[in-house]
Amino acid sequence: MNGRESNNIRKTIPCDKLRQMYVNEAKSDAMIASMFKVSKNSVQRRRQDCGVSTRMGPSYRQSKTRIRLDRERLLHLYVDLQKNEKEIAAIMGCDFRIIKRNLSDYGIKVRKAQHLHDVIGKDSLRRMYETDLRTDASIAEEFGVSLEAIYQLRKRYGIKSRLVLMRARVEGADLKSMYRDKHMSASDIANRLGCNESVIYDRLKALGIPLHEDHSRGRSEYLRWCKVEGWKSRQRMISFLGGRCQICSRTHLRQYHIHHMCYMSSGDIVRGDYVNRYEYYIMLHQAVMRKKWRFRLLCGTCHSLIGPLSTWPPSQVNVLTDILHVMDEKKHEHPTSYDDT
Repeated sequence: MNGRESNNIRKTIPCDKLRQMYVNEAKSDAMIASMFKVSKNSVQRRRQDCGVSTRMGPSYRQSKTRIRLDRERLLHLYVDLQKNEKEIAAIMGCDFRIIKRNLSDYGIKVRKAQHLHDVIGKDSLRRMYETDLRTDASIAEEFGVSLEAIYQLRKRYGIKSRLVLMRARVEGADLKSMYRDKHMSASDIANRLGCNESVIYDRLKALGIPLHEDHSRGRSEYLRWCKVEGWKSRQRMISFLGGRCQICSRTHLRQYHIHHMCYMSSGDIVRGDYVNRYEYYIMLHQAVMRKKWRFRLLCGTCHSLIGPLSTWPPSQVNVLTDILHVMDEKKHEHPTSYDDT
């Protein structure tokens, strides 16, 4: 341990118990953190204090070793069955970098990766997003890609998001004439332009147009009500979904995520469609109470892990599940000792 004693909560973790759990029982930092009710970074810093070095997984050690695989089987999986490197690695129980190296050594021509723009054309994406009013998440789920991939493809095709189009319609309208000369309310302008009322107020503020006294009072009262009700709706959703992360079971966290298990094809509640997050909580609360099975309560760490996993094809998810079961069985049958070097 360091010469100066730590004042943080991590000093409550005994070094001998930490070494036993991390080295002999092969538990991860996240698992140890959940057991001691601390953060993962605290466990990592505590290992440094106790002199327990970070272990390197088998995939890392395998990637540094020149492993020769059977050429005929590799050729059958890659050429005949048209499986990719990661799928073959899961079947053979090795790292995908070994598959790439063996393909190069055997002179097997590597297939050119199929790009997303070859699968989804510009007209098709525009029809799905603008005409059918589908979300990026539903499109990504249909084609088995990530949400970020659909967003980048829209950006490449020049298809603007609905929120940007909404703001463009407001910017192009003569708000000063409608609001001051014609004495239209913000809600009437929003209905005519087909956007949210909050977008109108934001644009009026950006143009320096003073609000009418009754509208200003109504807007401030609405924002206060929305903040209070939105926070209550969020707390009700957390309590309704169990009050703890449904993966690691941690409680009393400030950062909870209401994770969509699946998105509806149209008309679903998406965070990007709302300028005010409290409006989003109010609308989402109604959807959670109606169809609880569509949502899971996750902490920030687990949400970052399971979010990309939902875009995987079912075949890859099944292979990953089988590998995790085998790893868990072998871990208990043959406890692994790691050197501190």
